[in-house]
Amino acid sequence: MKQFLAALQFLTIIPVKVKDVTEEDYAKSAAFFPLAGLVIGALLVLFNAVISSIMPLVPASVFVLILWVAVTGALHLDGLADTFDGFYASSEKEKILNVMDDSATGAKGAAVLVTLLLFKFALLVSLEGNLKVWALILAPVISRYSMLLAMKNSVPARSEGMGKLFIGRISLQGLVAGSVITGAIVCASLFFLQLKMLGVIALAAGVLAGLTFAKYCDFKIEGMTGDTLGALNEIVEVAVLIVMVSVSFMRGVL
Repeated sequence: MKQFLAALQFLTIIPVKVKDVTEEDYAKSAAFFPLAGLVIGALLVLFNAVISSIMPLVPASVFVLILWVAVTGALHLDGLADTFDGFYASSEKEKILNVMDDSATGAKGAAVLVTLLLFKFALLVSLEGNLKVWALILAPVISRYSMLLAMKNSVPARSEGMGKLFIGRISLQGLVAGSVITGAIVCASLFFLQLKMLGVIALAAGVLAGLTFAKYCDFKIEGMTGDTLGALNEIVEVAVLIVMVSVSFMRGVL
């Protein structure tokens, strides 16, 4: 329970106070990242149900997106902007890391940030009903599971920073626990989605996108940082939404 609350405290602004959290506790809490994603998804689904009952689809989707950003404290979006500022700045690892460490957001990072938010909004507007409910659940779950996989299979690119609490410190037991949690949530979607395998396809696409980006980070900076984990989370969330929208569109569900 302590590790789950630590994951919730780290990934969201939900007022959870966990005392005496050690570095080992943080490392173990990564197993519960997908469960924290489920909490985020549940909040989005509940808010979407309320807001959609009092206003049209487009402004309702704007408010859902605002909550999505707010509930994480824009933690992952900040990492996305810093990552692409660094990756575009240089091909040398140390210069990239120095730019990523700068608190100021550059033009390239801002452009990527705006583009991603517009893309997310367009995808949310394309989803309605049960399909939107499961998109709001699966996107934060699968993205945080992809973070767990990346942390298990990568090494820290820098000797300090928040990412070092997790990267390269995930146990096999933690990976199995996170996989079971994610698998259970995806399997639950089989009973509710009209396209039964859509959740499984979204999981496969999200994991592939996350591992591909992690490999690119290994190429650019020889590992991962807290910022690149945040970027990975955002990229996977969009990948899941793309799959939910495009597969449903091709099958004539939308």
